[in-house]
Amino acid sequence: MRDYKQIIEKLLNNQVSSKEYQTFLNVLKRIFKQALKVHFTTNIEKLFHKYFGPDYLEVLASELIFKIVSKKESFLNLSFINKKYLLTTAINIIYLYLSSEFKLVEKEVNLDDLSLTQEEGKEQEIKVEGLLSPKFVNFLEDSALNHLVLSLKEKLTKRELETLCWYLDKAYKQNPKELKAIADALYKRWERLKPKLRRILEEEVLKGTSADKLFYAIKSEICDKYS
Repeated sequence: MRDYKQIIEKLLNNQVSSKEYQTFLNVLKRIFKQALKVHFTTNIEKLFHKYFGPDYLEVLASELIFKIVSKKESFLNLSFINKKYLLTTAINIIYLYLSSEFKLVEKEVNLDDLSLTQEEGKEQEIKVEGLLSPKFVNFLEDSALNHLVLSLKEKLTKRELETLCWYLDKAYKQNPKELKAIADALYKRWERLKPKLRRILEEEVLKGTSADKLFYAIKSEICDKYS
């Protein structure tokens, strides 16, 4: 029976590569798939799909990784970590969501609140870093943001990207007078883009990522190259 202690130790000691992390994440996704199929009804799996979307297995797998990191000492003290142990942990996470009636689910990204203040952004980072080491937080956030940039480039047209950059520039400068004076056509373009952008953000953005990091990733990798 396979022992997952080594990969978990590397994960907890910030020694895991991107490839190793993705491989382990895929293992956990398969474990959650098995847990839902064997220990729960089809309707329960549909419920997770409803709340988390098509990437519900990745959301659950990420939740298990957060649990491993938050219980670092307990996992490091285990001499052997097999699939059965991870399966039991996965089942407990599923029960936790069900018993809380999905109150653990993060609130939907509000595009009108993207211009988060610097102070609020720092508070949000502190909450996440209370569970994870800063290096590991940055690794997860940077990976998610890099993937987000690629997704935006693939899924949005050049005109939509220009509209996104226009909005971020105006919102982040927080200049009400300038916002009121914008052309009506640009504002309408933004309103049409919002539902599409919201779907992409919900799929790609890692929970706990500050608004500042989200802004700068899009600005530096997309907007600055269009200007």
